[in-house]
Amino acid sequence: MELQAPYALPLNAIVERLERDDLELREALDLFEEGIGHVRSAHQFLEESRLRVEKLVVEMDGAVRVEQQPDE
Repeated sequence: MELQAPYALPLNAIVERLERDDLELREALDLFEEGIGHVRSAHQFLEESRLRVEKLVVEMDGAVRVEQQPDE
């Protein structure tokens, strides 16, 4: 699954900056901390979305019913 903005763009920018050789340790730590915040936000968004996902199942007679997804 590929995350879209607002999570992917800031994380990609942070990774690019962290990969630079001229980065000071303090700045690297600040960027890492910021990145962790974005990852946590993305994880929370995905978890909340997972809980809301419903699966539509087409019955043999063409009727559609909603099936709740089990918690994992």
